[in-house]
Amino acid sequence: MTGAINESTTFDSTDFRNVVPRFAAEARKANQTLVEVLGRLADKKKVTRAQIAIAWLLAQKPWIVPIPGTTILNRLEENLGAAAVELTPDDLREIESAVSGIEVQGERYPDASSTTSRPLSRWRKFNLNAMPIQLASGKFPHL
Repeated sequence: MTGAINESTTFDSTDFRNVVPRFAAEARKANQTLVEVLGRLADKKKVTRAQIAIAWLLAQKPWIVPIPGTTILNRLEENLGAAAVELTPDDLREIESAVSGIEVQGERYPDASSTTSRPLSRWRKFNLNAMPIQLASGKFPHL
């Protein structure tokens, strides 16, 4: 959704996206239309595609809460910035038109028999007790 990858992107042999059907080259090519729509809207609003995608989810229903995953601090800050993105009714119609016009290709998750687990030592640790203070202050020091 961010536009950082396309059908020509290759992943390191240890990258989990190698086993995720939605990241297969054919699926990335088929889903590119939606990525392009999000990109145009992001450029117009001077925000990232990821922020547009999260803002769109936030605009759906008050009980829908996106939970984007990241282990990178600046991506967390970027994701939080999506709450400030204002999507107009026209913006929402443009995204809905793109979504309804294509059938997203590739299963979201691989077959359970083909997955491998990521060692816990590879995940960055965040101090969840400090998160409310960090959210209020807008600062996210490395913990």
